[in-house]
Amino acid sequence: MENYQHNFELVFKHYYSRLCHYACKFIDEDYVAEDIVQEIFSNLWEKQFDLDSEATLKAYLFRSVHNRCLNYINYRKITDKHHKILQDKFALMELEYYGSDHGNARSLFELEIKIDNVISTLPDQCRNVFELSRQKGLKNREIAAELNISVSVVEKHISKALRIMRDALKDYLILILLFLKIF
Repeated sequence: MENYQHNFELVFKHYYSRLCHYACKFIDEDYVAEDIVQEIFSNLWEKQFDLDSEATLKAYLFRSVHNRCLNYINYRKITDKHHKILQDKFALMELEYYGSDHGNARSLFELEIKIDNVISTLPDQCRNVFELSRQKGLKNREIAAELNISVSVVEKHISKALRIMRDALKDYLILILLFLKIF
């Protein structure tokens, strides 16, 4: 184990910045590129990938970053499309809210639909983790045990889901605050 840790540190120091730079060629956001590279190294550590073969390791790292970047780009296309649809629905909700005697109940119902729609757009594993955490009330370690993943991966999925929820629901802040004040 000590030898693997030492080799892993050497590989990390040698490839981390190169992989981040490579990821930035696909993705404009530095923090997303770094997240992708960190996730690759996290998987490398968890799988105890063979670090002895330089050519195989290099190919694995760069191919993994390439594939994750393409997945992220496709994910962004989908979420951007859904974001536009949801913005249009929010505008409609505002009209209904301010123009109806039953605006509070209707807007709350539509907000629930919005939340469900956002949850449904999450990547499968991320959605599973989020639902187990928020809807079933499981603790991170319980989720990790149930899905056979590490607690840190559970935390990453929950953070990612919350970030997506925050971004998707930011236009609803006034409506959410109104409901909190009313109810």
